[in-house]
Amino acid sequence: MSEYLSYDGYALVFEDDFNGETLDRTKWNVELHDPGWVNEELQAYVDAEDVLSLRDGFLHIRPTRLALGDGSVFYRSGRISTQGKHEFTYGIFEARLKVPRGKRVSPGLLADDGGRGALGPVARLRRDRHL
Repeated sequence: MSEYLSYDGYALVFEDDFNGETLDRTKWNVELHDPGWVNEELQAYVDAEDVLSLRDGFLHIRPTRLALGDGSVFYRSGRISTQGKHEFTYGIFEARLKVPRGKRVSPGLLADDGGRGALGPVARLRRDRHL
């Protein structure tokens, strides 16, 4: 990707083209969280190949719906971060995303300040909004 991007006065310090067979764990954390961990979301965040995978230079995060034997429904999704691996004070952040449409779908690209309260979410992606 770096061959296509050039900004005067800036140097590339982080890049992932997702060209490997698996997610590069030296760059990314796969977060594990139970349902309800944040915003009363119904899904659990899991580390599973059918949910998080790389293919043709793209990261695929595919939520899954599982019907349990007792008739209840369980949702699984993926969540990755660079927390604790990469820190950036300022710069230009660029990503190419394709997001799903649907009810109760809330894909996100978020940047935060690690809980210090100064930055908060700077970009929240919704089906009806464009960055």
